[in-house]
Amino acid sequence: MYLNDDGLTTNVTGNVNQYRISATYSRSQGESIYLTIVQTMTATNYLNIQTNCSAVNQADYLQSLYIYNASSFKMHDTFFVQVAYEHDPTTYTTVGSASFDAATNRIVFDGSALQNPICLTQVYRIAIRNLA
Repeated sequence: MYLNDDGLTTNVTGNVNQYRISATYSRSQGESIYLTIVQTMTATNYLNIQTNCSAVNQADYLQSLYIYNASSFKMHDTFFVQVAYEHDPTTYTTVGSASFDAATNRIVFDGSALQNPICLTQVYRIAIRNLA
């Protein structure tokens, strides 16, 4: 469970984004890690009509992903990072790449340089798939 608010309000109605995030790993059709995001509370008071994003602040945007203890399961060192959105959950868009960092034993995606920020309130699933 991930909860994001402005840190000031005590009224959560319309002021909080809450997500239930589940992870699965598969070796069928290549190596894939899936993060499925289900939004259980929406910050409707922060809705931007132009972008259809209800981000309270930058914490509601995909910035970085770290998959810990990666050497215990990973078969590859480089991965595509892809996003499927709620409005089209079967179509994935590649947004960058991730790589295994042996020094920290993590698969790392740094999204800080994304030209188009990814609003988590619109994301259905994030896929981390091997490049091989």
